[in-house]
Amino acid sequence: RLQTAAAVNEAFDRVVRAVPGGNQALVSPMRQGGVELLVGVTRDPTFGPVLTVGLGGIWVEILHDAQIRVLPVSRETVVEMLHALRGFALLAGARGGLRADLDAVVDAILSVADGALALGERLDAVEVNPLLAFEHGAEALDALVITRE
Repeated sequence: RLQTAAAVNEAFDRVVRAVPGGNQALVSPMRQGGVELLVGVTRDPTFGPVLTVGLGGIWVEILHDAQIRVLPVSRETVVEMLHALRGFALLAGARGGLRADLDAVVDAILSVADGALALGERLDAVEVNPLLAFEHGAEALDALVITRE
């Protein structure tokens, strides 16, 4: 964790030196708390664009808790997907945790799905992992978009 402006500047300089031709870096604050979700869209050869929503971060690897639907999906379908997760209790504030802002989570998932659909035939895969669900809002911490030429 970088605690001072000098430490951030030094880290930035190291990143720029390590990337040939690089002169920019995105610096963002460290996030804590919330529930990690995975949101992905892949192109299935039979069904076309398919949305996957599940617990993210380490949970996706440990619990394999995900819901899959063919796109496009409605807001109601995304809500159903979230409620169908075995780990939904985490979003609902289990064991004294804070309830996640489900409206913001659903909005974020629909935005990822809409963005993937907008790529049309160029879509290969889109993944946000994690999408961090907070008591107020949701934020994508890491995203990958792969397109076809």
